[in-house]
Amino acid sequence: NLRIREVALPFLRQLMMGTNLTVHLAILEHYDAILIAKMDPPGVASLSTWIGRRMEVHCTGVGKALLATLPEGEREAFLHSRVFARHNDNTIISPRLLRQQFEAVRKLGYSVDDEEDEVGFRCLGAPIPSVEGQYLNAAVSIAGTILTVNDSNRAELAAKLTRTAAQIGEAMQQEDSTRV
Repeated sequence: NLRIREVALPFLRQLMMGTNLTVHLAILEHYDAILIAKMDPPGVASLSTWIGRRMEVHCTGVGKALLATLPEGEREAFLHSRVFARHNDNTIISPRLLRQQFEAVRKLGYSVDDEEDEVGFRCLGAPIPSVEGQYLNAAVSIAGTILTVNDSNRAELAAKLTRTAAQIGEAMQQEDSTRV
């Protein structure tokens, strides 16, 4: 996990500077998203996140991106293993609706937290792919206010995010091939 963080840092910095949004890198551990890197853009108020923070996976961009890449049986086991906490009226807690969200991630390549974790904030998350078409146990996200992440810029932001996730995956593969 420290290795992916070190490999990802230049790409995360580039994403932060290119979007002027907070960037997170997270891994999945015991059905929690654990933040292993965070970058805040200069001059922007910091989100209430920190390295090492455990975040719920059903209502966060990185969490949904991580869950969507799990094998179907493991995803279903997760959906049946707990009652999901409602953070506000926007939080999706229905297993049926969460399945739809996971399908959207697999189709679009990114997830959306539309004020589900915290009112006034949106987050887009993307799983980090490996070259073999599988996924690493990691995801990257960009987060901002509902004014900075909105319908008019969502497609552009999602493209930057998914490109960054792919670049991190490629860099990890290159590092692995040089270690052999």
